[in-house]
This record gives sequence, structure tokens and C-alpha cells, in this order.
Amino acid sequence: MKTIKNLLAICLIALLSATYAQAQTADEIINKYIDAIGGKAKWKALKSMTQTGKAPSPQGDIPFLVQAKAPNKLKVTATFQGKEMVFQCFDGKEFWGVNFMNMQAEKKSAEETKEMQDEAEFESKLLDYASKGHKISLEGKETIDGTECFKIKMVEKDGDNAYYFFDTDNYVLIMTRTYGKSGQMKGMEIESYLSDYKEVEGMMMPHSTEQKIKGQTISKILADTIKINEAIDDKIFAFPAPAGK
Repeated sequence: MKTIKNLLAICLIALLSATYAQAQTADEIINKYIDAIGGKAKWKALKSMTQTGKAPSPQGDIPFLVQAKAPNKLKVTATFQGKEMVFQCFDGKEFWGVNFMNMQAEKKSAEETKEMQDEAEFESKLLDYASKGHKISLEGKETIDGTECFKIKMVEKDGDNAYYFFDTDNYVLIMTRTYGKSGQMKGMEIESYLSDYKEVEGMMMPHSTEQKIKGQTISKILADTIKINEAIDDKIFAFPAPAGK
């Protein structure tokens, strides 16, 4: 009889654990994630970010500087073969970059600009997602590189789908799955792996980001320093005026 009681107790615990796991909603998971990385108040107060680091390549490490400012300004400068160039820049309306072949600033296509308008959005889509017109749902679990994750689907306001994978133990975001919207990667599944989380003024931020397509790495950036809420002049994002003007 004691054995049966023990067995029933074990079954009950297992049932309760399973019920609790199923009862968690997408909102609860996202809220726990936001709490785990510093809390909503800190992230809502974030207005700018400056990041330095390197991008490993077959030619060696490429130093980079990323400057981002709310609500949607972004500039990425890289030093390649001794030359410093603006890899990409968005001032909130125009998307441009320097052509490495002629070192001239060139505006991007309308399709690329539309995609950058989404990518340059400073505040995470997960913060107050509903007020931004996005919808989310919990799609069960998926194992990512040996880690069990909650899989959350986001249907963005423009109809595009994105997937977020949160570690079931600590609710940290370890991967996103999106789809290219322009150029050669249009329609392709892009997986972005986030790791090496470190504290930056009370917020946990990934210092390693690796993008893969079909399991092959297409880019990787390693941050050395991340500084927040420093003054950034809007002028640095503007498309350069023609020489002599």
C-alpha cells in the first residue's frame, strides 16, 4: 500500500508540474524574460547605445563601432584593410552606406530602406508588443543547441512572422528566427544566436551575436564594450552632403 501511495504521489507531482508548464502563457514568458534582463523600467529608459567590438572574418578580425539612438537611428562603422567606412547608416528615413570599391556614400534601394526601418527600431518589439500592433502566441517548446526553449511566435504588424526562443530554465533569449525581406536573402530563414550575456548598468545584454542560414554562419559580432544613454548627435546619421557644398 505504501508503494502505491508513493507512486500516486509521484504521479501527482508530475501531473502538477506538467500542468504548470502548460499553464504558462506567452505573456508570462516574455515578462519573465524582461525581468531577467533588468526589468521594463530600465529598458524603457534606454535612449542610446554605443557598442565597440570585432567581427571575425577570413581576413582577420574587423573592428566595428555601432551607434544607435531612439527611436530608429543606426550607424555601423567598420575598419577594413586599414580603411574606416560606414557599413550602413539609417537616419530614420534614408538608408545609406559607403561603397568599399569607390569609397563613395550611396543610398540604398527602397526595398532595403523599408527593411532597415524595421531593423533600426531601437526599442525591442517585445516591450509593449501589443501597443505596437504585434501579436504573440506560445508554440510549445523546441531544443536549440541542446537547450530546451519556449518557442514564441510573433506576427508583426506588417504581417511578417518572427520566432523567439527562451531558455526554459532562466527565460533568457538565446535565438531568434526571422526571414530576409530584401536582396539575396529575401525569404530565407535567418537564425540569430545570442550569448555571452553581461551586465551593463543593471541590464543583461548579449555580447556575442551570430547569424546563420541553413546552419552556416554568415556573420558574427563580438562586443568588447557597450555604453548606454550617452549623447549622440543626430548629424552623424545624415547622408553626407556632396563635396563642395
